[in-house]
Amino acid sequence: GFEDGGAQYAQAKGFKLLTAIEPGEGFWVNAGTATELTVELPPIVGKVSEVLGKGDKNSYKPLAGATVYVDGKEVGKTDSLGKFETKEYGGESVEIKVELSGYITFDETVTLPESKQIYIFLQKEDTKSTTLEKTSLSKIAFGPQKPTPKVITSSDGSTSLHITNMKLEKDITVSVTPYKALNLIVGIKKLNELNLGKSLTILGGGFVNMVDSEGNPITNEQCGFSGQVTPSTNKILGKWTIEQVEKKLSDEEGIQLYLVSKQKDGWKKVGKAEVKKSTTGTTKYLSASDGVYMNRLEPFLFVMVSSEEAEVKDLITGKVVKSGTTEGIPGVYVGVDGFSAETITDSDGNFSLDIAIMDIKALNIPYIFLYTWKDGYYAEYKEIPITGIKSLKDITIGMKPFDEMISISGHVKDASDENPISDAKVILKTPSVLDEIHFEKDAIYVAKSPSSLYKWTIMEETESVENPLKVVKVIEAKGKNFLNRDDFKGLITADTEEKNFIIELEVTHISADKKLNFKESASGSIYYYKIGEEAEVYLDLVPDFTNFSYFEAWSDKTGKYEFYGIDKGILPFLKISAKDYGYKPYPFEFLGQLQGNTITKDLLLQEQPEPKPYSETFETDTANKWNAVVLSEGKEITETTIGWHLLSKPENVKLTSTILTNAVFSDVGWVDTEGTIGSITVDEELSDEFQTVGKSQVTFTQNGEEKSLNVILYDYDKDGLYDFIELENEEDKLDYDLWYDYSNLGAEESWSMNLKEGDTIMVAYQGVSESEQITLLPAFSESHVFWVGNLSNSSKYNGTYYDPDLQTGNKIVNAILISPIIDLTDFSYPTLNLHTWFEVNAESYASMALEVAIFDDELEDGESVTIETEEGEITVKKGQFLPLFQFN
Repeated sequence: GFEDGGAQYAQAKGFKLLTAIEPGEGFWVNAGTATELTVELPPIVGKVSEVLGKGDKNSYKPLAGATVYVDGKEVGKTDSLGKFETKEYGGESVEIKVELSGYITFDETVTLPESKQIYIFLQKEDTKSTTLEKTSLSKIAFGPQKPTPKVITSSDGSTSLHITNMKLEKDITVSVTPYKALNLIVGIKKLNELNLGKSLTILGGGFVNMVDSEGNPITNEQCGFSGQVTPSTNKILGKWTIEQVEKKLSDEEGIQLYLVSKQKDGWKKVGKAEVKKSTTGTTKYLSASDGVYMNRLEPFLFVMVSSEEAEVKDLITGKVVKSGTTEGIPGVYVGVDGFSAETITDSDGNFSLDIAIMDIKALNIPYIFLYTWKDGYYAEYKEIPITGIKSLKDITIGMKPFDEMISISGHVKDASDENPISDAKVILKTPSVLDEIHFEKDAIYVAKSPSSLYKWTIMEETESVENPLKVVKVIEAKGKNFLNRDDFKGLITADTEEKNFIIELEVTHISADKKLNFKESASGSIYYYKIGEEAEVYLDLVPDFTNFSYFEAWSDKTGKYEFYGIDKGILPFLKISAKDYGYKPYPFEFLGQLQGNTITKDLLLQEQPEPKPYSETFETDTANKWNAVVLSEGKEITETTIGWHLLSKPENVKLTSTILTNAVFSDVGWVDTEGTIGSITVDEELSDEFQTVGKSQVTFTQNGEEKSLNVILYDYDKDGLYDFIELENEEDKLDYDLWYDYSNLGAEESWSMNLKEGDTIMVAYQGVSESEQITLLPAFSESHVFWVGNLSNSSKYNGTYYDPDLQTGNKIVNAILISPIIDLTDFSYPTLNLHTWFEVNAESYASMALEVAIFDDELEDGESVTIETEEGEITVKKGQFLPLFQFN
């Protein structure tokens, strides 16, 4: 002890004063009597956030109310800053699981850093889903008697799953969510254990979610799913483009592209992948190579590996300090824009990052961006020029702390009796217009804030090293939340074949007293090119890393809510709202006066009146309720044979072969026809001691034309007769399938097809047989539908949406259908359900859009109303139609 000379003894022996002990460390005590010693481990402090934005320049929204499990035990829910804290752990590595409704679950073993601070990122699940119905099996077949191909696509159309030869014992609903950032993919650090190559780059992939008919999660085993699942995506993560990937694969040896999937025991290699083109040749995407597919519905990734380029450990090193000082900041999240490298600073603020040198060399990147993030500090986004490996060492990043932090608290109460309301959601937010960006034909939209100043800067590249960009146009106006073709058409001449512009957007939100402002920014490009006489425009916009502020909290049993650690500097821009089931949403409003470092504000919710029933069957007596208009070059077309038609019996309208090949109808079924197996050649490379593999062609007739498909046959018992057959080319599986009539076999032969040259195999294709004709679908309810097209006596154009009488030359025809007014009195958060049977081909033909207008009885004609939601504000005039997404 200190009092009996222990301190002097320890000092003489060179002992150090023990202030903290880490897992894996130890000590001994030389005591004369038994001594009870309690060692308290430092708590794990975690932060759970959602990644917002587009690309890798992301902002982060804290997620409150997420349930956290550590080593299988629930330790609580996240607070308004997305934080949780626990001392219930027992080692350097812990199993962390985070669940939140509507988000992909995080479930991974985490190695704790020295600071014991961890960052967890969640991604919202895709809202688009597809129902798969259980398959009915032949009595003696070991596969489905009829083919049941399905395609499951993400809502943005970038990622899909193509399923063939499916077996399913229960109905399920499936969605695929494209990964939007590298730090959202659970378990990717273990990909190196697959030994695919020395260097590995993740290019893209998707998360697959399955639920049963009641919405409960279900596994492949529980629903009895098996089949051939071919994933594909054109959403590329990081700095790579799909063209760069294709070039690297073709130009360099030792570079491979693989498909991996997350199975029950972790990520596993499925097989080789490649860059493919769509049937029109206009879109490139990553997909499994022909003959490679997953057997289950599971998360998947496409990875590029190199056998020569190795990952460089500690390639980037540095220290994060408080601005203007050398004081290190512990527990800071450090990431690299466009790469999967990430880490957390140690107790002295130091960090090191591993990164594949292949990525930097192959992409010829002149600089990288490091971003740092920690509560209580302004996020930093620092450009690091690359002049050599040494330029990535000993980097110092300064972070400015908030000048002052405040807390906001209060109670949520029932306005009628001021009784507390528990589990009410309280939202605190600053203005933000860049968390959601939408693209339409030749236009970019961000959210609209009428009082905010939007500044669009259009630049073009020059040959000057000192001034590589030249400003050619600046558009600055309040509420200018879009950039379209009219804004830059003056920069393009009739002779322009190809042109590229750089665009920057800065949005300035101004406080009510006009003394402070809050800025957001984004950057992107405009690419203009001609194909023949047709001009195309490609636009892109990516939000820069910003200090976007959005917080949520839930009231407790007493109705109390609390926010803490809020930057005082954004107080003039903060608005608060609350909502709960059975109550009207509390309208967003600015906060009250600051008392010291605290604001107290109670929120009184009014009960939501029972909405009066509203339903509308638009297909009954529709002619008197809907307004149908067809415009050509702004002028209304009044001919009776073209335009909109109200059909009482749509199933009597027959469709031509032209419309069937250019539009997708849900009732176009599978046509069965007999095919003949040609001569079979044994493939010695694919054959082995267990099976003989043969290749052949199946010939059949489709709509009067002779067709041939390449096939592979398998002889498992090596008796000279082939037991199973499948299509060889992956692209053929999109349009065709093979099946066998097992009823011709005896029971003892039910496991084998026993195929040979000249035998018959059934070929199925999507379309219409020669003896059939497809008509319009019957009405969804009642008896009427609207149809736009030519319904004259000409059979050539009967039922076609591409009509020379409507659209000649380059004339644009707009067919507009306006519904009756929908009464939403006493409704909150209304949902509009649309039942449509028609999909248009946006690339070659038409595009379909949904717009909404507000008709408020309290508004005069031409008067405006501002609607404010969690996502932003929108101001519209009475009766003004705007795209539906602007209201969401």
